[in-house]
Amino acid sequence: MSVIRTCLRFLVLAPLICVGQVAWAEADDWDEPAWAEAQTELPAFPRPENLIEFYVGPLAKNRFYVDGSTIRVGEDGVVRYVLVIRTPSGASNVTYEGIRCETREVKLYALGGADGQWSKARNPAWKPIENKMLNAHHAALNRDYFCPIGQIITNGNEAADALRKSSHLLAP
Repeated sequence: MSVIRTCLRFLVLAPLICVGQVAWAEADDWDEPAWAEAQTELPAFPRPENLIEFYVGPLAKNRFYVDGSTIRVGEDGVVRYVLVIRTPSGASNVTYEGIRCETREVKLYALGGADGQWSKARNPAWKPIENKMLNAHHAALNRDYFCPIGQIITNGNEAADALRKSSHLLAP
């Protein structure tokens, strides 16, 4: 009879124990603060001597540069940098951007004008990084320099060194 009573107690208490474990696990999630993006200030406009060219791929016709002096790793886990893209005809596109390694996303903060001034992006939003021709440079920066093997770099100097060496030590 005591075996039956023990089994009945188990059947009654087991669901309560499981509910308690689920509630405990959910309570742990409440302690984690939601991600918040840090306030972003625009850097100085890029200078030619600070530009570091990086390799995007064999099909890329443009030349791609990051201003090494502008690379910053924010407290929010975003790597921010100035990107310069030069076309074969010599036209340049200058942008201030950020890559969030945790989510593999990129955000445009500002566009550089021919007058050396920044214009803030009209609709800055995080967008997924896809390794397609249009944004292969973002995929290369994410994969090879700023977020090797899914880990964020520790500081701007580490990224600048990786760009100069054409690869991060941890990159596959």
